[in-house]
Amino acid sequence: MSVVLLAGVAVVAVVAAAGLGRAAGATRQVARVQAVADLVAGAAVVADTDGARRVAAANGATLAGVRSSGDVVTVAVTAGGISRSATARPAEPTASPGAP
Repeated sequence: MSVVLLAGVAVVAVVAAAGLGRAAGATRQVARVQAVADLVAGAAVVADTDGARRVAAANGATLAGVRSSGDVVTVAVTAGGISRSATARPAEPTASPGAP
């Protein structure tokens, strides 16, 4: 009886570990897609929609949409069934040292 119980516990542990592994993999995939969305948003600010689309494709994603409001650009990116969005704006100009 105890051998069967131990075998059952072992099976449950293996199934739980596999589930945790899949969850960790999914979390990494979501983080990767978010990183690509951030990158594509930056490309949309410094380039244009075509440039952003090329950056998305080069990173295994699809540019699902672009919206601009003034100098703020928001993009939607899809990869592997996961969709994420990111917003970017041009960097603020910085004064060079010694400038008047």
